[in-house]
Order: sequence, then structure tokens, then C-alpha cells
Amino acid sequence: MIHPVGTPLIEDLAAFIRDSKITVLFLTTSLFRRVVEDSVRDLGHVREIITGGEVIPAEVARAAWTHLPRSHILNAYGPTECATYSTSYELTGAETIDSPVPIGRPIANTTAYIVDPNMNPVPVGIPGELLIGGDAVANGYWQQPDATARSFIANLFGAGTVYRTGDMARYRADGNIEFLGRRDRQIKLNGYRIELEEVEAALVSHAGVLAAASVAVNPGGAQMHLATFVEAAPGQPLESATIRNRLEKILPRFMIPSRIEVLDKLPLTGTGKVDLLALARLASEPASDRQEMIAPRTAIEKLLATIWKTILHVDNVGIDSDFFALGGQSLIATRLLSRVRDTFRTQVTMGEFFDSPTIRGMTSVIERDRDAVQRAELLAGMDPLNNLVGEGEHSPQLFSDGRLVT
Repeated sequence: MIHPVGTPLIEDLAAFIRDSKITVLFLTTSLFRRVVEDSVRDLGHVREIITGGEVIPAEVARAAWTHLPRSHILNAYGPTECATYSTSYELTGAETIDSPVPIGRPIANTTAYIVDPNMNPVPVGIPGELLIGGDAVANGYWQQPDATARSFIANLFGAGTVYRTGDMARYRADGNIEFLGRRDRQIKLNGYRIELEEVEAALVSHAGVLAAASVAVNPGGAQMHLATFVEAAPGQPLESATIRNRLEKILPRFMIPSRIEVLDKLPLTGTGKVDLLALARLASEPASDRQEMIAPRTAIEKLLATIWKTILHVDNVGIDSDFFALGGQSLIATRLLSRVRDTFRTQVTMGEFFDSPTIRGMTSVIERDRDAVQRAELLAGMDPLNNLVGEGEHSPQLFSDGRLVT
């Protein structure tokens, strides 16, 4: 059952769905991915699943359809300006799911057009901007006439108004629409819209920041995260922690980059613009550590390091490495805390973790529980990557994802 206070862990949510025999479920794509990866067997009662908000990875779609063959699984697309969602695509079988998963066709009383910059329809397979029309299109933005005039335009192909989504798409040969990305620098992260320019403006408002640039990446197929790189003003020493503390005071949590790194100078293209491709490559590599990395020493720290490396898909982690600087996000944090609870049979709350998102910080919380300390010591000297640790029917088993069962 979900705890009434705080953020529930993934298995708590899945257990609630299972025990309540939920039959219709709507999850944002990020949350859907975590539930499928960690607790898909708890969705046995669900007959219809709608997911949307971000691009659904093909491997997640395959896993969902494979484990839930009796469920109707819809990949839905739709901006806020057009109510809940405007198009949908039903997964029809693991062998038919391509990468990326299409966003489908317009739902009832909705129209979709893909046009070139001159508002001419484009042929099948050619990218263009996606326009949405129909009964669910809003009238405009409250008290923002200029923004309304730019985004809500007369329908050149029929009656009424269409909304310019700013999303790039194309028609596939089968008639389904494939989402291709944005024509601007807006991203969708954990179901939230984020304008990268807003993040950068907040960064350069800091007196010590000369320039800043942000990129969204998903290295190795991991969940997308936001990385920001800043260049310090002359004579202004900067630290990532200081910048993060400032951002937390002026931006909502969902807009805080998971990785903030200070560079001597931002890379530039031949025309003098910030080289976003170079930053994307840098963001896909492990964060540079200006300080000496302190390796795990105790049994608890070593177990935690194994869990962190597995969940974050990193090769090295020190006891003072910042979870969010390594690419972690709040949804990934719930997965981490779930693994910690399974391994040590003790609870680290989300609040405690956010106060100190390091292995050192987690260790200090776990060490308050004597049973958890003894449990970690039981595994001291064992190889945490072995599928089976110990001997006998009731020996502890530590799997490669960091879960410990007895």
C-alpha cells in the first residue's frame, strides 16, 4: 500500500495497482518505463494502459506487450493546448514494434496535418510541423494575444482553428504518424515541458556565470536527462553545488538539470555559436570529477556502489559522487531507494536522500539501523555480481541489479 506521505516507490505503486485490481491505467512515459522494467507482473489486472508525454523506447514497448498480451496498450500524443491527447497508436505485437514507436492517428473529432514552412502539406515520409485541429483545440492562451496569434491559426484545410504544436513529424507508409522531435529547443522530461532557454537564462542571472548551455541526452538508451554546462566570468570561481543551490531557489524542481558542470570555456562552432553537438557528446560521458574520487570502503558503501552503478549505468562511483550529477532523476531515485530497501531491509526516505544524494549520505542513514549494518556485513567479501552468494536453501542471494533476497 502506498504510504500517505512522500513519494511512493515503484513497487509501492505497482502493489497498489495489483491489490486494487486497477483495470484502466494512465501513466506518463517515464513512469510507465519504470513500472514495466521493475514491476510489470503487477499489472495483470490492467486491461487498458495509456502512456504518453515522451517518446516511448521500443524495448519498453516490446517488454510491455510481451508480458501483458491481454492488455490494450496505447501510445498517446497530445499537447496541453489540445486537451488530454490527440493521436494514439495501439501496440499490436512485439514483432511489429519499430523504433521509434509511432504516435498513431488522430482520435475522434480530431484532425492532424503535417506541413512545410509555407503551410503546404508534405508527402508521406517527408518531415514537417504537426498541426492539430478539432473540437479539443483550445481558444488560445489566457491574456496572451501575441502568443495566441502565433500558435493558434486559421485552418487552411477546413473549418475552425489549428494549433501549431512546434513538433516535427512525418507520415509513415501505413498512415501512422511518427514523432521526430522539436523545431525549437523545447524538451519533454518526465512529462514536463522545459524550455532550455529558460534554464540558461536562470543560470546567467548568476553574477559569476558568463555563459551557459543545456542539452538533453539519453546515453546508452538510459532515461533522458538534462545536462548544463557553464563558463565562469573572469575572476569568478564557480562550483556546481553553488549553482545548483541557486537554481533550486528560482526554478521548479523538474527544471533543475541533473548534471551541472563548470567548463573553462564552452565549445564553439566555426561560426562562433555554442557547439551543442560537442556538449551532447560530453554530456554522454561520465561527469568530470575535479576532486579525488574516494572509493567505497565499508560493506554498506560497496553494496551501495554496486546498486548505483547498475541503476545509473556508470562504471565508477565514489562515496561523495552526486547522484544527480551522474544522470539521476527523481523517478530513477525511487528505483534506487527500492533497491536499497530490498537489500538492507531498511528505509531511506526521498527527503533524506535529497538532503544528501551521495553514497556517504545514504550510508549514514542506513547505519542507524543495526540490523541493516549486520545484513551488509553478512555479505562482506562476497562478489556482488555473482548470481548466487552463499550456500544452502536460505542463503542470501544478491543479483546483478543489486537486489538482495533471502
